[in-house]
Formats: sequence, C-alpha cells, structure tokens
Amino acid sequence: MKKTFFSMIYILLSFVIFMAGDMIYSFYNSSYDFMPNKRNIVYPLALFLALSLISKLWLRITLIVLIMLSVMAHFFYFQYFGNYIQPIAFMQIFQSTGEVFESLLPEFIAMIVPLLIVKLVASVLIYLNRKFQDKMITFKYSWSGFFAALIIHAAVIWAFVFYSGEKLDEKTARFIYVRPNRHSFENYMRSMNYFVVGILPKVITGHVADFPELNAPFLIQNNPDRNIIFVIGESLRDDRLSLLGYDQKTTPRLDSLNSAEPFVSASIYAGGTMTRSAFAVLTNRIKYPGASNQLITYNNNIFKLAKENGFQTHFISNQSASQLEIVYNLLSAENIDFYTPKEDLPKYLNEVTTQDYDLFSMLKRIDLNKNNFIVLHQRGSHSPFGNKYPEEFAKFEDTYDNTVLYTDHIFTEIYNYLKMNSPKETYFIFTSDHGEMLGEVKGKKGHGWFEKEVYKVPFIFIPINQKDSLNNLAETVKCHFDVSSLIQNLIGYDSKPETDPERTIYINGSEMNALAGYMTIKIKDG
Repeated sequence: MKKTFFSMIYILLSFVIFMAGDMIYSFYNSSYDFMPNKRNIVYPLALFLALSLISKLWLRITLIVLIMLSVMAHFFYFQYFGNYIQPIAFMQIFQSTGEVFESLLPEFIAMIVPLLIVKLVASVLIYLNRKFQDKMITFKYSWSGFFAALIIHAAVIWAFVFYSGEKLDEKTARFIYVRPNRHSFENYMRSMNYFVVGILPKVITGHVADFPELNAPFLIQNNPDRNIIFVIGESLRDDRLSLLGYDQKTTPRLDSLNSAEPFVSASIYAGGTMTRSAFAVLTNRIKYPGASNQLITYNNNIFKLAKENGFQTHFISNQSASQLEIVYNLLSAENIDFYTPKEDLPKYLNEVTTQDYDLFSMLKRIDLNKNNFIVLHQRGSHSPFGNKYPEEFAKFEDTYDNTVLYTDHIFTEIYNYLKMNSPKETYFIFTSDHGEMLGEVKGKKGHGWFEKEVYKVPFIFIPINQKDSLNNLAETVKCHFDVSSLIQNLIGYDSKPETDPERTIYINGSEMNALAGYMTIKIKDG
C-alpha cells in the first residue's frame, strides 16, 4: 500500500513538472499554444506511469534525458520555424546537418530560454527519480513494456498510413499528425514515428516522391492598396452550381450577377482529395506531391507573404478549433493578425447563426479602409448537409443542393457589401478545398478518393473597383496551385498562374507526403 502511494505521488509530481515546462515555454513564446486539458494530459500521465514501473534507476534517468532532449529539439524547432515539428524535418536534418546548425547558431540567444526550461525540468525530474528510488511499485521486466508501448504506437501509425488505401480519414489524421495544444514530446513522437514508419522506408527503397521545391517569389509591388477576400469552401463540387451548367437553379443570384456584370467562373482541379492536402497547396503554393520544405519554411505561404507586404491578415473559420487542427500547421499562424475558429465567433457577434452567414457578419467588422488579406473558411457543403443552411433555403429535395443555394446567397451578400463599402481595389476569390461524392460511383460517399466528383471544384473571381483588369490572369487558373499563384500576384509578388499549353497538374491524395498516392492531369493545347 505504501509503495502504491509513493508511485502515485511520483507520477503526479513528475506529470505536473513535465506539463509546467511546456506551459512556461508558451508564456515565453506566445505563438506556442499549450494549456492542460482532458485530451493532452493522457499521454504524459501514461508516460510517467510506465516510467514509474521501471526498477532500474539508471534506465529511468537515461529515458528522461532522452525525453527531455526530444522536448528541447521540438522547442528549438518551434523557436526557429514557428511551427510544430514535421515528419519530413527529420530527413532534412539528417541530410543537411551542417546547414541546420549553421542556421541555428545566429539564433542562439533566442534558444537560451527554451534550453533553460528543458534543463530545469530535466533536473527536477532526475531529482524526483533519485528521491523515489526503491519506494515505488516496480517490475523486473517493466522496461520491456515501456519500449513495447513505443513500438505499438509506431505500428498503429504504420497501419493507418498503409492500410487506409487512397483515403486517410480526418479522425485517423488527427491521431497521426502533430496537433496544437499537445505536449511537445507527444508531438515529437507523432512526427518521429511517422518519419520512421511512413517516410524512411520509402526513402530507403527509393519509392519516395522526389520533386523540386519552389523558391520564394519576388516582391514586385510594395504594399498594394487593395482588399483581397479569399473564401475557401468545404466539400463543394463543381457540377452542382447552375453557374457552371448544373440543371438545377442552385446559384440564381450569382447567375443574375454574372449576366449583368460578367466575372470569371470555372471548374478547376483541387490540390488534394482531403482538406489538409488541398490546404497545403492553397496556402503554400505547392506544385508537386510529396513532403516539401515549403511547409517548414513557409517561403510561399500566402499569410506570411501578405503580412510581410503590409496587409492586415485574417483567418476566420466556421469550423471548430479541433477540426482546424489538421490544417493549423499549414497556415503560419504567427503571421495571421486575427485568427478565429468557430467557437470564438460569439465573442465578436451579438447574434450567431452557427452557419456560414456568421462569416459574412465577421467580414462586416473589418476596417476595409486598410489593406486586408482576408480568408473566410466555410463549413459549406460538408456532411451532414441538412444543418448547413436555414430552413428557408430548403428549396430542393437534395439537401446537398440546398447547401449550394445558401452559399450562393452568402456570396452575393458579400459581393454587395464589398461593392458598397470597400473604397479601394477589391478582389473576391472563391474555391472549395475538394468536392464530395454522393453515392453515384460504387456507392461511395464523402471525399478522399481520386474521383472527379472529389477533385473537380468551382473557382470564382470577381474584381471590384479595379484599376487594372486582372480578368485575363484569372481566366488562366486551372487548379489550386494557380489559385495560390494568383493570390500571391494580388498580394504583390511575381507569381502567376501557369499558361503553358501543355502542362501537368498534380493532385495529392488524402495525405500530404504522397503516401496515399497522387494523380496527374496532363493538359494539352490549353
């Protein structure tokens, strides 16, 4: 009984000290989001439960040192890149060790505080282990259980990656990928395991996607006087808009607007078959499949580029913080002046609909006299469809079509508001992350598959108060990569949609590192 008590005290004290390290770092670096909750306490508690059962002091201390070195690596990575450590980072560190250390040396001053935090936590944990030695419940071969747990974690990730076929669903992705507000060691192990079981075997066997990375664009226009509103839809396929030829009148207001004031609308190719792979392309101008250094350096990130060129940056989503976890690392959040997930909207709105109209309400709060880059992220046409629109928009028997009708209403309201209230050159841009299967192909529903219902999405470009026509540039957009290039051009950089009459467009599967495959679309003669 006495040993049980001491074991519990050891686990509790170690857990508190371990969590405190990440909390202290979050106070030092405000971009690092960490606050204990019922989800992020599980991994550290399990970790110290396993450690408490190990009888050999030297082994426990060795493991703690290794754990804290991992924490230090993650802190250093975040301090330098402003992002949680990614699986591909391990390969790049091994390939360019000298260059990595050369880059870190000038940042040594900024690394001192994280280093001191790690040293303090490690020292206290080692002291606790010495203090509680021979006072806890231990098992002779418990060390094998500790390592078995690590192996099982890696094995589960391997199974998820390689047995999900071409579709890796969102719940599985949240188990595999790093997530905000998780302990640094948990995120480190997620990425390390992913690298070991997902990327490294393909590197060794020569089956890894080997494509070039894009350099950062050049600035050609300093702080352009304009507002850019980029709406990212959710699960909206191209063939359900009457604007693009659908036989049901799902976009009557946009149809009328297009007749009176023609704008660019087209069917284009998505960058991925799931939200995270499409977001990677849209927000970071990624042209090719496979893990890219662009997701680490953010050298083509649209928020970073906009911020550096004088824009106020906004990301307003009608999706919850937990739903946004899978794309958070793609956004370069430190370059977003105003980041708001769905649960934060009531802080700013007197009346909340919980539907996409709230995005329009949030837009009306923004000072359009300033230069703004605004991303509005819909819940749009994600299943279940019936709760995505007010009752008065239930005009069709097909609830999916009703979501399109509601989106048509919101877009027209946004356009009218911008036309009346934006005093400067303004651009409204829309595309969806991916489409949605509705059972028409082998009964498949949802997204994540290489089917045209998933990878064909709508694109809309509406200029307001424009000084120079950019319609010709927008008319060349054929894919998400082009959309991102167009946005960079509007922000003031030299990027442009590709106009090669014979080109290859890449569509990532449900996984950013090309482990779930990718497909190519070859275009000839435009």
